[in-house]
Order: sequence, then structure tokens, then C-alpha cells
Amino acid sequence: MQINQNIPDIRMMTEVPQTLKEWWGNIRVAYENEIMSHLGSLTDLLNVEANKSLIILMIKFWQPTTTVTFQFIDFEITPTLEELSQIVDLQLAGRVPLAPSTTLGINFLQSLGLKVGQCLRRVDEGWVRLDYMFKRFGRQDSYDRFHKKFFISRVDWERLRAIVFMTAFLGFMIFPKKKGCVDINLLHMVIFMFRGPIRVTIVPMILAEIFRSLSLCSRGYDYFKGSNLLLQIWVLEHFYQRHAENGAEVVLRNKIKSHAMRLSMWDAPNDEDGWRIFLTHFTGNRIQWRLPWVHG
Repeated sequence: MQINQNIPDIRMMTEVPQTLKEWWGNIRVAYENEIMSHLGSLTDLLNVEANKSLIILMIKFWQPTTTVTFQFIDFEITPTLEELSQIVDLQLAGRVPLAPSTTLGINFLQSLGLKVGQCLRRVDEGWVRLDYMFKRFGRQDSYDRFHKKFFISRVDWERLRAIVFMTAFLGFMIFPKKKGCVDINLLHMVIFMFRGPIRVTIVPMILAEIFRSLSLCSRGYDYFKGSNLLLQIWVLEHFYQRHAENGAEVVLRNKIKSHAMRLSMWDAPNDEDGWRIFLTHFTGNRIQWRLPWVHG
């Protein structure tokens, strides 16, 4: 089986910053239901261990110019909207796809109630440091500590906390563009998710970014800008072949949280060499073609 050998040492999200975990812990009690209504089970990715070697090896099997699929010895397979929707527990039916819109640094700061001043230089290139956002919105006393930086009341600040966390989470975990930074163009998309007049979904955007990252990296780009953790979960769920459907497994709601439990029963490769051998000899009779919870 010939695979693409021209894959660089790709950078990707391999370690969840403690800052993001602490931030989620700080606001979870007050905002969990609201955030989960927009993010489904995505926040459980904070507890998933990244397997960088597996993703890099999978990129070598990606065929961006012919079939836009992973091509193995005798079969091809690619992620679908339905599979991703079920994994992250976000509906597709009746939802309008969302995409980010270009945002100026000054508009980003004003939307967060922050005085522009010297702060503008921190976002004028389209990025904002995760720590910068956490210090101003991540702790219960953040408003008191930085109140001179805001032109809004504490009540308005409280209303923004879930929105800012979601922007930071998506920008770091799902749509990473630059190490340690968050894309400011995501903010107004998140605001629309909370306050827009129609029901929306980010599932197509997630899948599109994964596809785009696979294709770019297979051609030599050195940064994976899609969610490598979601791709990893999708890959492993298909590689772990169930010998019989487990009825209890099918109805499990949170597929991300229960992912490690399912795979604990599988004797999977445990290093890069093991995965390389596994992938180069993998055949269609060994794959789990239909995930138990995906119908149709």
C-alpha cells in the first residue's frame, strides 16, 4: 500500500491548557446548560488525550485531489455530517449552517465591553491571546480586578461570560489557527448562536475545517487547523470493530465522554510504529462501517 511520505512534522492541538480547564470549571455551574445547548458535548474534549502520531499517519492516507477520502488497501472511508453530528450531540435537522465573519479588532473589543485604548494592539492582527480573555472573563472576580478596562456594568459583563468562553473554546479546541491564540472572527458567530433569531448549527463548519486541514496538510502545510481530537474519535470509533451491538452503548448520549470507556475493551496499537503497521495492513473486513448510534 503506497502512502504519502511528504508529510511534515505537523503542529496541532496536543495539550489542553490548564487555563481553559480552569475557566470551564469556574463557569460550569452557572452556564453549563446554556453552553451545552450550543456546543453539545464538545466541552468534554477538554478531557480527551490527543494522539498526534495517529492523526499524522492518517493524513498520509488522505486523498484530497481524487476522492477526498481516506484510502486504504481495499476500501475508502470519510467522515460524514451525520456521524459528526451524533458524536458531538448537535442536531442538523432544521438548523442553518453558521460560518464566522470578518471582525475588526476595535469591534471585537467593543462587543466585549472593553475600552479600546492600548488594548487594540493586542487584537489588530485578528488574534487574541487565550490568557488575555481568561484574565478578563474567566474568574468570578475578573470584573473587579479589571473594571477600569471595561465600559460596561458588572451585570452586562456577567451576560457576556458564556459567550466569551465559547469563543475561546472554539478558537482553541475546534478551530485553532495560531498557537496560544483565539481567532477574533469567531466572536460574532458565537453571539449569533446565543441571540440570533433562527436555530443554527456549527457541525458543517467543523467538518469543513477538518476536510480543509487534511487536504492542506497532505500537501505539505504544517499546521492542522481543524479539530484533530474529533477526527481522532471518529477514526478510532471506526477502527474498533464491535462483534455484537451493545444495546446500552447505542443509547449512550455523550459519545465523547464514553469514547474512552468503549475503546478500553480494544487492544489498540500503543505507539507510532504499531499504528503504522496497523494502517498499512488494514482491510475493509475489519472496519466498523456503521457506528451503532448512527441510523440510515
